[in-house]
Amino acid sequence: MYAVQNVLVRTLIVLGMGVAVVTILYFTPTPDQIFLNCNRPCHDLDWPMICRIKLTLENYNTIQRFQWRSNNCSLEDDLQTTVIAVNRQLPGPTIHVCQNDILVVDVINRIPGQSVTIHWRGQPQVEAPMMDGVPMVTQCPISSYTTFQYKFRASMPGTHIWHAHAGAKFSDGIFGALVVNQAGKLDPLKNLYDADEVLVISERNVELSTDASRSLMINGKAAREHVIRVDWGKRYRFRAIYSGGSASCPVTVSVDKHPLNVVALDGYAINPQKVTSVSFSKGERVDFVVSTKQEPKSYFLKVTSECAVTAEAAIKYKSMANDALQRYYPKSPPVDLRMETAACESSVDRVCINGIQSLENIPSDLVKKVDETVFLGFDYKSVHGSNDTQKVYRMNNLTFTYPSSPLLTQKGDVNKASICSSATKPRQCKDMEICECVHIEQITLGASVELVFADLGSDAQEAVFHLHGYRFYVVGYKQFKKAPNLDHLKGLNDQGLLLKRNFAKPVIKDTVRVPKNGVVVVRFIANNPGYWMIRDEHSEQWSRGMDVVLQVGGTCDMVTKPNNFPTCGSWTGPDFFLV
Repeated sequence: MYAVQNVLVRTLIVLGMGVAVVTILYFTPTPDQIFLNCNRPCHDLDWPMICRIKLTLENYNTIQRFQWRSNNCSLEDDLQTTVIAVNRQLPGPTIHVCQNDILVVDVINRIPGQSVTIHWRGQPQVEAPMMDGVPMVTQCPISSYTTFQYKFRASMPGTHIWHAHAGAKFSDGIFGALVVNQAGKLDPLKNLYDADEVLVISERNVELSTDASRSLMINGKAAREHVIRVDWGKRYRFRAIYSGGSASCPVTVSVDKHPLNVVALDGYAINPQKVTSVSFSKGERVDFVVSTKQEPKSYFLKVTSECAVTAEAAIKYKSMANDALQRYYPKSPPVDLRMETAACESSVDRVCINGIQSLENIPSDLVKKVDETVFLGFDYKSVHGSNDTQKVYRMNNLTFTYPSSPLLTQKGDVNKASICSSATKPRQCKDMEICECVHIEQITLGASVELVFADLGSDAQEAVFHLHGYRFYVVGYKQFKKAPNLDHLKGLNDQGLLLKRNFAKPVIKDTVRVPKNGVVVVRFIANNPGYWMIRDEHSEQWSRGMDVVLQVGGTCDMVTKPNNFPTCGSWTGPDFFLV
């Protein structure tokens, strides 16, 4: 009797579980076939889509309107120019996807005599580090008239950018926005805006007889060509991205009579900051919300820089009676409160990154003493030649040069004598002030890591560095009156006197600005094995020497490369004599 009851109970449990599974599957939406592309509303129960994209890189003749200054006058004209464009667009296509979508991107290089790779900034590439897009580190460069297919998961939501990993003069047209949207239930900013707009800010050089002028552009347009039409009473999220250029000075964005509610930096949400303007540098992304509740006229969104002519875009209320641009001129200047993405001293009229809080708490493993600390001190050494003096840039007295084969996929083909670290110099560099080598710093997989960026005497007002494969917490900053000494900084740090760390929801970023004679400290958990570059954003070439690669984990920890993955490297012919 009891045996029969036991069997009956088990049968009912199994049937109940079966009914529950069928019910869940029935109400779980399958991928909606009406979506013709990946730019769609995101839902937390949707299946990821496979997003196929083709990017064709080529030289393209176009006519653009430029603005420049001559004899203190502001001039503008239409000039025919040749640009390196993607799909004959400047900037390249904006890619909209949902979090965890799979991107399959065919990059076709039709530029004669130029190799290139594409980096997907903001994406950690945990599953496919060989898709990070760093030449001779994660892959071979894409040669002229060849195609390389990137396949990766868009795992990190937010406002990001894809761009060429090459010199500034070559890559000034190879970039575009990468917007990874979240489902409404997961988006911490969903209640702060009604619609969004992408602003890709770039810099173009204009050759005028013997003069060269730099002009800022908004979505590929200079002067006042770009018009953004808005509805009264709505909140618009502007996703501002600065792709940079040959100068790459910081830019400042403001909107006439409209405060900016800054809600995210580098794709990561922050405690909203209401300011009148925001300044940021190359590679950084700033999301701000503008409420359109002013008198229905046209207002101007302005992008200014010390190195280039101002760009303006018209924000035009749709309810205007006619299409004439009636610019608003404030009767009196509003209370000025600027926001800087740089570490600086906050004041009554300035909010700095070290005074802003993230919406996330820092992991407990990063609050206590870290497992590994890496000091990265950068400067330059002047080398005097017969006719001129050349600056050789260094990181920890090492000038970075690329290996002959990709470190991630062909480490065995790289000459071991060319590899160096802060602790180990190559034999040929002993007792030399200038040492060119493949600078790699070893990081233990799973370790808590602190990076200390220190300006030991650079020639710029600031340096900008981007860490591939990771996001980090900006926990400390200090600026000295003169260039510090690296050993002195290490001594102060050992005594706990270097600077005070901030662990109260510090800002999360992947790109950091280091002020002149300054020190900036960031922390992260090294949980993503691979070879990840710390990129010097001011380099006009592949590298000017201030880059460094972090090797996280050992060879056995690395993701296996796909079969038939492209290879490249040095070649020496067989040993025989020609007779």
